[in-house]
Amino acid sequence: MPKVDICIPCYQYGRFLGECLDSVLFQTSEDVRILVIDDASTDDSAAVARRYAAQHSCIEVSVHPVNRGHIATYNEGIAWARSDYLLLLSADDLLTPAALDRAVAVMDDHPDVVLTHGLAEDLLPDQRLPPQPGPHTRAEWQIEGGRDFITRLCRDPVNPVATPTAIVRTSAQQAVGGYRPELTHSGDMEMWLRLATQGAVAYAPVLQAIKRVHGRNMSVTASDNILRDYAQRAEAFRSFFRSEGSGLEDAAFLHRLARRRLAQQAFWTAMAQSGRGHWGTARALLGLVHQLDPSTPFLPLVGGLARVRRPDKRFLALVKDVLGYRGSAR
Repeated sequence: MPKVDICIPCYQYGRFLGECLDSVLFQTSEDVRILVIDDASTDDSAAVARRYAAQHSCIEVSVHPVNRGHIATYNEGIAWARSDYLLLLSADDLLTPAALDRAVAVMDDHPDVVLTHGLAEDLLPDQRLPPQPGPHTRAEWQIEGGRDFITRLCRDPVNPVATPTAIVRTSAQQAVGGYRPELTHSGDMEMWLRLATQGAVAYAPVLQAIKRVHGRNMSVTASDNILRDYAQRAEAFRSFFRSEGSGLEDAAFLHRLARRRLAQQAFWTAMAQSGRGHWGTARALLGLVHQLDPSTPFLPLVGGLARVRRPDKRFLALVKDVLGYRGSAR
C-alpha cells in the first residue's frame, strides 16, 4: 500500500497539470498514489492526465461527464483515499522537493499529529520559480495541540494553513468527513478546525509548495468579494461550532471570541473601503459587524477610531447609522 494518496482536482488547468504532476513524481519518496479528477474541462486537461497515466502506473484518472464543482470533486478524492496520508493538490500548484518526505516523517514519529503544513510562495504569471529547499532540507516542526490550534484561530480568524501544503492523516480526514457544500470559499479553514478536534497540528517554516496566482484564482480584491470573504469565514465558524466544535469545553466562549475578532477585522476593512470611496461595501461590512457582535456594537467605534487621529466624519456618520450607536467616541 502506498504511503501517501494525492488527489489532484483539475478544471481547465491542462496548461499547468503536467508541471504539477512532475512536482509530485519528482519527490524523493516513490511511495505515492495519484488520482487526477478532471471536472469536465473543455481544454486538454483529460488528455494530459491520460498521457501521464499511460507512462506512470501510480496515476489514475477520473473524468467527470458533467461539471460537479470543486467541493464534490474534493470529496470524491477524500472518499478514494486509502493510504496513511492524503493531500488535495490543485492542478495549478506545485510541491517542492521532498515536501512529502518531510510531512510523512513528522506524522510517522508523532501519531497524534493529524495535519501538517508549511510555507507556500505565490507564483505570479511570467515569474520564475523561487529558490526551493533541497531534497535533504530538514524541517524543524512545531507541534501544537488541536485545542490550542482552534483557540488560536478563534483569536485570529484568518486561515493559517496554505492549502497546497496541507498533508493530513487519512483516518482523521475520513473521521471528520468531506467538505461542506455551503462553504464554497471558507471550506479549507473550517476543515482545519474539524481536523484539529482529532489531534495535533504540525507546522514547519520550510517552503513546501508553490501556489500559482493568476486570473482564475486571484486573491480577494473586488469589493463584493471582500464582503463574501468575511461572511464565509463567519459561516465557517458557525458550521464548526454547531457540529464537531460543539463538544469542546467553552465552545460558546470560543465561538463568541471568533465572531468578535471577525467583527473587529471587518470594522477596519470597512474603514479602509470608505477611504477608497466604496461606501456601499463599507455599509455592508458594518452591517455584518453588527450581526457578528450585536451586544457590543460600540466597541470598534470607541476602541478603534480612538486610535485614528482624524477619523472621516462621513464614516463616523455611517457607523452611527448602521450600528445604531448613540454615544460619542472619545
